[in-house]
Amino acid sequence: MPTAAQSGLPGFEAVQYYGLAAPAGTPRAIIERLNKELRTILASDEMRKRLTADGSDPAPGTPEEYAANIKREEAKWATLVQKLGLKIE
Repeated sequence: MPTAAQSGLPGFEAVQYYGLAAPAGTPRAIIERLNKELRTILASDEMRKRLTADGSDPAPGTPEEYAANIKREEAKWATLVQKLGLKIE
């Protein structure tokens, strides 16, 4: 199967991300606790093996890193949607 670049889409990348999100205004202590527990789970051999077997690449990070990633992805896809003139039907 040809890669995206070989198919005429150089630089194309589409990645599926999983993460936790909390409502705006959630106290920082709760955010930190959720992040700590998630990182602990992702560090376990059992979970890493399970995710890797499913084709995932576990990459735990900070809440700020995840928020920055969401912002980057939204900007990237919004630009494409606008460029192509896509509309919800």
